[in-house]
Amino acid sequence: MNSAKVVMGLLVASLVTNVYLLAARSSGSSALAARSSSGTAHGELRGALSAPSRGTPAPGLPASDPAECASLDPGAREREAALTAQLLKAQAELEEHRPLNERFQPAAERSPELEEQARAVLDKVFATRPDQTRVYAVECRGAVCLLKVDDDQERDVWWKSLQESSAVRDALRISLSVVLGTYFEVASPEQQAASRYVQSLFDAIRSSPATTACKQQFPTPGEVVLRVVLGSAREVRVTMLGRLADKDFGVCLRPVLDQAASQVPPLPASISSLPVRMTLIHVP
Repeated sequence: MNSAKVVMGLLVASLVTNVYLLAARSSGSSALAARSSSGTAHGELRGALSAPSRGTPAPGLPASDPAECASLDPGAREREAALTAQLLKAQAELEEHRPLNERFQPAAERSPELEEQARAVLDKVFATRPDQTRVYAVECRGAVCLLKVDDDQERDVWWKSLQESSAVRDALRISLSVVLGTYFEVASPEQQAASRYVQSLFDAIRSSPATTACKQQFPTPGEVVLRVVLGSAREVRVTMLGRLADKDFGVCLRPVLDQAASQVPPLPASISSLPVRMTLIHVP
């Protein structure tokens, strides 16, 4: 995560530099055109004294008239716009990778709608009945929320419940820090659909008879780590890392991974990206 932030930061810095240089170049061209126009005006006032030929450039200026100076590097504006768009995209991606506690905005207005959506999920985890007082509190400001749980609740117990809840996994992106607190984002409908799609692939792989057969055929203890990736052409593939990834078990499991996307409903057209979710396949 830290390396991703450093790389993204360098990208943003590079884009900022390029935009600045283009802007400075465009500004210099405008100033040059202005100086050329000013020189022409003064030349007209002194026309009775001197009438230089049109083909002779003034000292220190290019051999062109002011109209040509004003249109130097006609593609500069387009390049500047493209770089600005890249900069905005990089900034958005960098913001997405920032820790949630840094993105929490204490000064922003509270978001009652997000808080209500979060409670609908958290009430299931904390088994809260309508006639009970909640053992937790939610405060959403901006796009990030802060979860506070009563001190008399065992931290290990409720945190494990959050991790194991499929409802939480689909609807909330949670980040836990013993010192900083528990922060989360409420996923959009598209993000929730993407999360369910990834989980459906993992479930298909786990429940496949071929996966069980690979475990039985190659019983060397260990595990593989699976992740679902969406390619630029919207192709879905499952990557595999871990101790057994390049062993006999991994080779046996590869066809299961390659066929997983065909075993579940097609990827919804509204989904443009998939969450970074991983799962382990253990060989005991």
